[in-house]
Amino acid sequence: RKIAVKDSVSRGDLTALLLDELKVEQLFAGRIPAKSQLAAMKAEFTPADVLTHPFRDEVLTTMKWKVRGLEPKFDQTTKAYLFKPDDSVTRGEMAFILEDVLIKLTGNEKLATAFFGQDRSPFPDVKATSPYYNAVLNMTSRGIMEGDLSGEFRVAEPVDGAEAILAIRMLQQKINIY
Repeated sequence: RKIAVKDSVSRGDLTALLLDELKVEQLFAGRIPAKSQLAAMKAEFTPADVLTHPFRDEVLTTMKWKVRGLEPKFDQTTKAYLFKPDDSVTRGEMAFILEDVLIKLTGNEKLATAFFGQDRSPFPDVKATSPYYNAVLNMTSRGIMEGDLSGEFRVAEPVDGAEAILAIRMLQQKINIY
């Protein structure tokens, strides 16, 4: 509930939403054939910046499933991979993350390149060469995320709490998870 009123959702907040709202752990676990494989799966390491973070377990679970867009990032200052749980998630990153969840749940790898090769983008702020282009079109064409009334997607703006929850719930509806 606290996340819903935020102006900007952090990477840590989003991991909690994915696990609490979408139940990603249970959904992805159903894709692993043997329980022995599931027990052996864990995050490759624990980034130093999440050791005392309130969403530590959620971050490690998300890392275990290797959700694209929520991987640790190399930090030049510390010369280490950090999760950066307090960094804001942009709308482009959110589309990228939800696209990866959709690909993992459906098993349809073709979704990752479904819109490549198109010349024109329906959004003036998302070029066809943008790394988020395919994800944005996957999310908007399925009604999971929406563009702005101005016609822009606002790819570089932070996702607010209500928007994040709505997108996750729309994804939940689209894949018929109850």
